[in-house]
Amino acid sequence: MRLILATAVAVALVGCGGKKDDAPKGSGGGSSGSAGKPVEPEKPVSCPPGSAVVDGKCSALITPAKVEAVAQQQSRVDELAQLLDKIDTVAAPVEVLDGLRQLDAWKTLALADDRLKAVDTTVATLGEAVKSLREFKGNLGQLSANLGNLRGELDRLLKSDGPTPKLAELQAQISSKVRTALEPYGGQAAATIQGALVPLEEKLTEASDYVIVGCAAARRMNAGDKAVALCKDVKDVFERGLKWIGDFKERPAKLFETVSSELQKQLDSLIDAEAKKLLDATQAKVNDALRLKP
Repeated sequence: MRLILATAVAVALVGCGGKKDDAPKGSGGGSSGSAGKPVEPEKPVSCPPGSAVVDGKCSALITPAKVEAVAQQQSRVDELAQLLDKIDTVAAPVEVLDGLRQLDAWKTLALADDRLKAVDTTVATLGEAVKSLREFKGNLGQLSANLGNLRGELDRLLKSDGPTPKLAELQAQISSKVRTALEPYGGQAAATIQGALVPLEEKLTEASDYVIVGCAAARRMNAGDKAVALCKDVKDVFERGLKWIGDFKERPAKLFETVSSELQKQLDSLIDAEAKKLLDATQAKVNDALRLKP
């Protein structure tokens, strides 16, 4: 009887052990993960101001030196605009031409000399060119303001304690401001070179010879006090105008080249490939304007 009872207990113990081994693993307790802890979401990377997240790490992309570099380009623009304060130097010979062509003595001379007759057309062309230069000063003012906006945005980002942006976000933001500043100016510079500076230099050079001849003839004809006043120092008036054009004519294109290259150098990581491509295309347009005849 004892043998039968011992055997039954042993069988029961073996059966209980088998059922425990067959239970699904990891089914008890309701925990997750290898350590039985809930998986926490990945925290966003927090970087110092002026930085962006690049490949999951902080990268310092905006510095005080870069902000100052933009300010320096803005100063270059302002310096060129100041040269246009002396635009009366080139407007003066145009005014002399316009006054001379209205004199009766000049009209008489023009009947015998087609070159003097052509001054009527020349005056109209030069008048439009001077007007375009005055408008170009406004273009430089807008470029300076846009560069000021870019500088202000970089300074704001350098001091911001907000969420750290990703590189793509920062590139889109800065590239947009660089394009807003430089693309319109490039087209304006090319138009000013072709529509104002090139014709001013060519037409004034031609007209200076005609005027000297015309003034000499007017004096022989005793054309009157007005002719004397207009012809006084006429050679110097034209020489000063032509010198101003010679000094200024390549500066709008040089300004674009300098500002564009400096911004791309200083803000390289912040300007995307598309913006760089468009700036290069605009630079080519400006260069072509210098080479083309009007």
